[in-house]
Amino acid sequence: MENYSILAYLISGVFFILALRGLSSPETARKGNIFGISGMIIAIITTLLLPGIESYVLIAIGILIGGAMGYFGGKFDLVFQRVIEVWSSLPMLFVIIIISSILKPSFLLLIGIYTLVNW
Repeated sequence: MENYSILAYLISGVFFILALRGLSSPETARKGNIFGISGMIIAIITTLLLPGIESYVLIAIGILIGGAMGYFGGKFDLVFQRVIEVWSSLPMLFVIIIISSILKPSFLLLIGIYTLVNW
């Protein structure tokens, strides 16, 4: 199964390269969009079929939020991008210390914070 997933990701990567090439001019933009959509569909299906996927719910939430950001754009996209940037720049240890100082420290809280930060 692992070899097939590597091959599928390679094929989707080729489609993404063809999409960029197609999107470089207005005459071939439709073909570029089709290659991009095809590559994304192959990558999503390959990811969902991998045996080590732990949470399909998180994948669905990520697809919904990313789709909403792409659909609405503008300030909605800008706000979510800033939230992601701030969240990514915080070191995990600082987040654990801050939340542990606010809430009563326990082992389950530590596991919860670690899961939240490393999603």
